[in-house]
Amino acid sequence: MALRLLFLITSLLSFLVAPAQESLSKVAQISVLTCSEGPELHAAFGHSAIHVYDPGKGIDEVYNFGTFDFGAPNFYVNFVKGKLDYFLSVTDYQTFSAYYAYVGREVVRQTLNLNQEQKEKMYRLLVENERPDNRYYRYDFLKENCATKIPELLAQSLGESFAMSTVYDGQNLTYRSTLHEHLPLYSWNRFGIDIVLGARVDQTLTTSALIYLPNYLKSILKTSTSASQPLVRNTRIEIAKKLPEVRPSFWSSPRFILIVLVLYALLSLWMGKTKGIFNLVDRMLLLLVGSAGILLTFLNFFSEHYATVYNFSLFWANPLVLAAVALKNKTLFQSVCLFSLLFILVGLFGIQYLSLEMALAAVLVITLSLKQIQKL
Repeated sequence: MALRLLFLITSLLSFLVAPAQESLSKVAQISVLTCSEGPELHAAFGHSAIHVYDPGKGIDEVYNFGTFDFGAPNFYVNFVKGKLDYFLSVTDYQTFSAYYAYVGREVVRQTLNLNQEQKEKMYRLLVENERPDNRYYRYDFLKENCATKIPELLAQSLGESFAMSTVYDGQNLTYRSTLHEHLPLYSWNRFGIDIVLGARVDQTLTTSALIYLPNYLKSILKTSTSASQPLVRNTRIEIAKKLPEVRPSFWSSPRFILIVLVLYALLSLWMGKTKGIFNLVDRMLLLLVGSAGILLTFLNFFSEHYATVYNFSLFWANPLVLAAVALKNKTLFQSVCLFSLLFILVGLFGIQYLSLEMALAAVLVITLSLKQIQKL
């Protein structure tokens, strides 16, 4: 009985003391750190984090909502399914800054204009979110990521006094157009992302939806307010960018490769080259397209990704291609031609974005299918 009473008293004391342990001194500062793009695809859109610095209490912590574990069971399967969990991690600022200085990525600090009560509340929320039971969240690239978590915390900490900027309202920006700003025109990453994203990402966005990209979040915070006062007290470049900018070459780009393949398909169709090595190349290309169609089918109908549904790229990258090749069925190849043509029309009518590369891919599928029809 005495032990149980002691345990109860200890628990109550720890509960009462915890808030005091998490309190900040008057000199504490909370900042948003915005990191520039990196060369890897997962870093191509930048990164956001929160820095809590309180020399009076010896606190120097960076809170990072963009942490994931490559070694987690079924990592890639869960990523495709849209069931990948990210988590909040905490590191000291020296470790954080040393990494970004080493890789040459810029870090911009925006010190927030918060009163003591707001700083206390935001810090308590960060500590609470970092606990093992709370740190994990279901990641969605456009809806839930390292950048979107920051306005959520601000709204909880500041309440009704927080007024998010509307600086980008009415500018006809879309998820796809803002992603393109971070992807070079001739890159394979841009082509691949355009293929897997559906019509949803082509809808016009308001400012509040653009917080998913760190650079846009930085601009939005700069013009946001708290109690009618600027939310950001000051901005400075913490680490200068030294990463060299590499632009993909047109000659190794998907655009050039597709132009060559379309010319090959058109010339060989016109010359009636449908046997031997020509037939082998044609069938390999069609099998590649059909395999891509299996992935798009899964992303469109069976994953939880917000951005991959209503994807009309399925009209040209269609699993039906595999059936047509395997069965050598003329009617199936005619259907493939029709669907690919419909994709081009969908793009021309503005229902879904149509890039030159995607149009070329659809023309390639049509031409290769016509060659198979000619041979049957």
